[in-house]
This record gives sequence, structure tokens and C-alpha cells, in this order.
Amino acid sequence: MSSSDVLKLDSILKQLDELTPRFSAFGSYEVVDRTDLTLKVRIPIAEELHVQLYANSGKGKLNLALVHGGQRIYGEDSEGGIEHVHPFEALLCAENSGCDVVNKSVYSEIWGIPVAILGFLMYLSILVLAILAEKGLQKRAMLLSIFFIALAGVVFSSYLTYVEFFVLYAVCNFCLASAADILLIFGISVTDVL
Repeated sequence: MSSSDVLKLDSILKQLDELTPRFSAFGSYEVVDRTDLTLKVRIPIAEELHVQLYANSGKGKLNLALVHGGQRIYGEDSEGGIEHVHPFEALLCAENSGCDVVNKSVYSEIWGIPVAILGFLMYLSILVLAILAEKGLQKRAMLLSIFFIALAGVVFSSYLTYVEFFVLYAVCNFCLASAADILLIFGISVTDVL
């Protein structure tokens, strides 16, 4: 082991000392494991949710993972293996089920962002716009925005449903429920806009 390897790991800890208080409202980081060449750190970002950092100065690797309740839901493990698992998949989707096949396919991400996250952001946007419309803040503009977001959601969900049935030959119940939800929201938004 060279002294530069130790300095790299110490440098990571120093940067964490500086950054963690500014970005984490849930406390400081925790060093889980440390050897001469490796460092494993947990950085809390929410209750039961943390970023896990694994540094191996001997191999020159730095891997990050998002962990919920002790289960890695997205990111790389200590060897650089990619993992992308919905946090509730173990409860509702069996191994090699349609959900599992869809979730592990290349269609589960766009530009490295999980489609589930994009869907969550879509639903969150619709909720915020609906609350603003209900409060009377530019109601017509908010309802039109909901309409166009829901229209984009229906088009994208239709594409993903096509991929499920005709490309992956798998059926994901979560995906179908989401497609039905956005279709319903779109139908309601049409009546609100007219």
C-alpha cells in the first residue's frame, strides 16, 4: 500500500466532512468499514434512505448506491455490479416475474434515469398543478398543463405497454396499473379543459 492510497481515502473523508452538514438533514455520514485500501461509508439523505459509497484506492474504484431499509435499490455494489430494484419489488413481484423482467430490461431506464422515477415526477407534477388549480391560481393554465402532461404520460405509457407485450413478452402489473391511472387522469383532464 502506498501513502497516496491512504491520502485518497482520507481525502474522501475530508470532503464528506465538508459536504455532509450542508446536504444531509439526517446527520453525518457513518464509516461502516475501513481497511488500508477500502472505505465503505453511509450518508443519510432521508429516514431509512442513504447513499452508500464504496472506495477502493487499490483498484481506483469509487461506487455509489442508493439504499432503502438495508436493501440496495439503485447503484453499484462494491465490485461495480449495477443494481436497479424497486424498493417494494420483493413484496409484490417474484423473481423472474413480468415485473422483474421489465424492471431489469434496457427499457427500464432513459438516459440512466429509471422510468419509475420519471413516472413519480409526472404524478407529483400533476398533484402540485391540481392543488394550485384548486386554489384558483391561474386555474385554466394549471388545467391545461395537467392535460398536456397526462397526454404525454398516455403516449409514453402506450409505448411502454407495447414494449412489454410485443418486445419483452412480459406483463408488469405495476406498469399496467400506472398506464390505467394516467389514462384516467387524462380522461378527467379532458373534461376539465373542455
